[in-house]
Amino acid sequence: MAMEIIFNNLDRIRTNRGLSISELSKVSGYSRKSITKLLSRNTNFGTRLAITVRMAEVLDVDFKKLFKRGEADYGSFDTEYTAERYLECFVNNVNSKLSDKYRYSIRTESGLSQSTISDLLNGKTRNPKIHTLLNIANSIEIPIEKLFEEVE
Repeated sequence: MAMEIIFNNLDRIRTNRGLSISELSKVSGYSRKSITKLLSRNTNFGTRLAITVRMAEVLDVDFKKLFKRGEADYGSFDTEYTAERYLECFVNNVNSKLSDKYRYSIRTESGLSQSTISDLLNGKTRNPKIHTLLNIANSIEIPIEKLFEEVE
């Protein structure tokens, strides 16, 4: 469900701004095929963090607000953030919420393999799938947009 929210929001914002997929492709540096796949309701489970952050940047919206349904104001993109920095925040937040003994519960709750979780939380994964991040957020019962915030 959350996957659908993100990509519905991106498509709605793109449409409201009067951008075609071809125009979005030119501005973003991603192919039309990649963007069409990103916005497809059926094939976006493989969508990665980098393209999603890039679309937020090109559309000048707050990346974290893409995960919320029915936002009237999507804010603006924070140019100090990159996909790498959002991932760093995510990993730091997840790691700060868990001790090693609870990583098993993430695997059980999320349905992800231990190696996928371990590679992500140990910094080996550079461009994870959005679906993977959502599964982890759901398994620890923290809204994903909160996990993309700086650790305080």
